[in-house]
Amino acid sequence: MQSAANEWLWRPLGNPEKLRVSYFEFENPRGFGLLQRDRAFQNYEDLETRHELRPNAWIIPRGQWRRGFVKLVEIPSPKETNDNIVAYWMPRSAPAPGQPFDLAYQIRFDSREPAEASGARATAMRLGNGDKDDWQRIVIDFEGGKIKALPDSAPVKAVIGVGQEAQLAQQTVIHNPVTGGWRLAFQVKRTRGKPLELRAYLQNGNEILTETWCYQLEP
Repeated sequence: MQSAANEWLWRPLGNPEKLRVSYFEFENPRGFGLLQRDRAFQNYEDLETRHELRPNAWIIPRGQWRRGFVKLVEIPSPKETNDNIVAYWMPRSAPAPGQPFDLAYQIRFDSREPAEASGARATAMRLGNGDKDDWQRIVIDFEGGKIKALPDSAPVKAVIGVGQEAQLAQQTVIHNPVTGGWRLAFQVKRTRGKPLELRAYLQNGNEILTETWCYQLEP
């Protein structure tokens, strides 16, 4: 998703145990869509469906869409043949019955990601047990953009949001010499048994280096 202020948000998808619905509020969004980021055949080994070749679908709004939400729906599915992911736009204020509501947009189908996205991208995410029973560990790898040229000593830091239902327990940012990217690892402590809306990105000084990784962590 791309906001009017040119913030790029990346939300990894999943096959949840129960229906999962997320809302992302925007004022005149510049783009959103469903992207196939992993293009390695070895991660699928499927000669029939060839998931690594599936195109991206990117929506580019035209004109003023005003305030509304990108609604993401992740539907539990026991089979890969079911299309269980959908994302669409919802205006904040619905038109009155019988009144027209016009939206103009372009849809791009492409194997590449939007060319306008120049920041580093979240290429991997891993979840694990934390140092304590009520802690959750999250590890995110960022690659590409300007971060590849940064030296190991660069003062790269993370900006992390965990919401009001959790506390940030620990965080580290280190250079990844294998990929040339940077790895963010942090832990959260839950205060209540509710889903957590997490956000994180990397910056160097006042310069934002990466897209914003966001994720809904189930209880």
